[in-house]
This record gives sequence, C-alpha cells and structure tokens, in this order.
Amino acid sequence: METKEQPDVNPLDEFYTNPIKRFYTLSSTESDSSDDPPNEEMENIMKETIEFSYENTDEFPENWYYSQFWYDEPTTKHITKKIHEICKDREKSQVGNSKQRVCCLCCPTIFRRLLKEPPKNSEVFLFDVDEAKCQVLGSNYIFYDFNRPKEMDEKFQGSFDIVVADTPHFTEICIRKIIITIQHVKNSTCQIMLCTTLDDKLLKYVDEELKLKKTDWKIGHACGLENPYACFTNLNDRFLNVKMET
Repeated sequence: METKEQPDVNPLDEFYTNPIKRFYTLSSTESDSSDDPPNEEMENIMKETIEFSYENTDEFPENWYYSQFWYDEPTTKHITKKIHEICKDREKSQVGNSKQRVCCLCCPTIFRRLLKEPPKNSEVFLFDVDEAKCQVLGSNYIFYDFNRPKEMDEKFQGSFDIVVADTPHFTEICIRKIIITIQHVKNSTCQIMLCTTLDDKLLKYVDEELKLKKTDWKIGHACGLENPYACFTNLNDRFLNVKMET
C-alpha cells in the first residue's frame, strides 16, 4: 500500500495561528536561588518562563511576529540626543564611571544609532533576546534571557550610568522582569529612560519600583504602530524642557 510522505512540520508554525503563543508562552520553571526576590509575588514572577525563538537572517528587518518594532527617526534622534547630553553632563560633573556606560536593554534601534554616533568617552552595550540578528551588531551585544533577568557577567552588576529600555511584550511578567534587570545593572546615579505601554495595570510597577515620571515625548515606530506608548524617566527637568523635533 502506497503511503504519502508526511511534510516536515515547523514547530514554530503554531505561533502563526495562535496569537497568544505568537507573542509569549508562559510556563513554570525554577529560577536560580541567587535571583529569588524577597517576596512571594516576585518569586512567582521570576519563575515564569517567556519563550523566544528567532529565525536566522542576513538582514535586520523588524518582525511583528516577535513583537519587534523599530523606533521612527524622530524618536531615535531624540533619545540618542538625550544620551549624548547626559554623557556630556556626567563627564563634566565627574559623575559615574570615567567612561560613561550605556545599557540599551531591548533597544536595538538606539544601539545601532549609537554605534554610528557614539557619545564621547563612552561604552555602549546592547542586551537583547534576538541573538541571531543582534550578533551582527558587534562585540558589545550581550544575549539577554528574560527567564534569568540577572544572569550576566558580574562586571555589569551596578555598573551602568545610563539605561534605555523597552518592553517587547505588554505583560506583567515581561515588564517586571525588565525592571529586575534595570535594578540589577544600574549604578546609584543611573539615568533611566524606559519606553513602554500606557496600560495603567503595568505602569504601577514603573512608578512603585523605579520611581520614574512620564515625559511628553512622542514615542513613534517606523511601522506606524498605534499602541499608546510613552517614555518614563528619572531625568532632571533641565533635560526635559526641550521639545522633540518632528
């Protein structure tokens, strides 16, 4: 009896037909004891797993399939300009490291621009889940695993003068893990810019755990993403007085 050859099955196909799995999958896992937060609620957050998988590509396009949306030019220009201003001010005031350390946490758009327009006397690092794509960006790319938000070289702990971050998924798990990482890598005088959704249920963590205030910057995306978005920061008012160029 003739049998039909079964086609190869791509394990990622289900992500295309299941919108929930397309963006994230949550399951229980054990976290390293060194990363366990001090309360039961945060311990549960740490133990939730967010799964990511990326196809290899020679290009660097955004991919909505993995919630990748690059900033538009006005946003990229404005945030990059602020980083330059902060680096210049901190160097003048002799605050922080002798070389200002900048962490781009899930912000490849900003990192790419800073590679082309690096602040004077600075070191810039990208922490991102997209290993296949981000490796083309150079040696200062660090693979970032949401499931282990503190798992990185110990030299990064408490070492960054500036952190610019974005939450790739609008879930409580994701934003709280991003916050854990920010708290882990920032130094005592760190300047933070966190771009994320305007969902009140998620923003309470930005306020309670990072004490950031909302800016009036218009955060736009090259693809025209219409999700309500904003940037939250602890920058001094003198850095916030200049309006964004459009």
